[in-house]
Amino acid sequence: MDKLFISALTEGERIVSHFLVQSKQLLTTKSGKPYISMILQDKTGSVSAKLWDSALEFYDTFKVNDVIKVDANAELYNKELQLVIKRLRLADPKEFDLADYLPHTDNNIDETFLELRAYAEQVANPHLKALLERFFDDQRFVKKFLKAPAARSIHHVFVGGLLEHTLSTVRLCEYLTTHYPALDADLLITMAILHDIGKIEELEALPSINYTEQGNLLGHIVIGIQMIDEKIAQISGFPPKLKMLVEHMVLSHHGQSEWGSPRPPMILEAEILHRADDLDVKVEIFTRALSDNRDPDSPWTAYQKALERILYKKPTYETDLSPEQSPG
Repeated sequence: MDKLFISALTEGERIVSHFLVQSKQLLTTKSGKPYISMILQDKTGSVSAKLWDSALEFYDTFKVNDVIKVDANAELYNKELQLVIKRLRLADPKEFDLADYLPHTDNNIDETFLELRAYAEQVANPHLKALLERFFDDQRFVKKFLKAPAARSIHHVFVGGLLEHTLSTVRLCEYLTTHYPALDADLLITMAILHDIGKIEELEALPSINYTEQGNLLGHIVIGIQMIDEKIAQISGFPPKLKMLVEHMVLSHHGQSEWGSPRPPMILEAEILHRADDLDVKVEIFTRALSDNRDPDSPWTAYQKALERILYKKPTYETDLSPEQSPG
């Protein structure tokens, strides 16, 4: 039987297919009955799954990052699709291709990285340029940076996601430096490139995206500052105040404490970086939600937890017009 991908699942459908286990928990109902709660994934996305019966029998037969075969029904719960599993078993490696379970950027990674490096080469400030060179000449860093996701669940959740998000943020910042000439373009572009580098240590991408021990304990903002400080220590004469501004832009790029920033933006470049970063995240969430065609008859998307709202599938102008009214 061909692989049935998560993006193609529909309510009421019986699902017999393979999925990678992103996470699993053994929980109990209010009546004390044990059940298994899981997040399953493939290259098209992830889905919540529950196994209500024989939980103790099945729980130790598989582990996180295993590929399992399930027999399940697709149901809606709180406006989101979930699988109710009747049976499952550990899959034989001969039954699946691991590439089917790893979400991947649609862009060419090498070409994307070359464009990002071109932006770095335009930085004129010798200290910031040296800082970028320290990272891009570090082959261990580059190897991890090119494959890293940008997040575990909210945005750019795929191999190459961090690179894609970083370049998009840099492009936005580069445009804003032309629109607002008062901006320090070198500082803004440098930090647009470096603002999320801590995610290469915060997240592990293969075979599923999960937080590392360091990621859980410290988070990417602290990790990123540690990485930057280590490189700055290798650059002779790096100005202390410039170092402080670099650190501030990493600390503040989430914008407010409720979103994970220890400090709010206190310089204009930090505010612009926060806005560009947040804009790219929001656009990716909207794009992904609107491309989900699980309920084509509904004008609304599923509830988007990251945005705390549902989204309207806006019809095109032409669909609101009769053939007689349509231009051309």
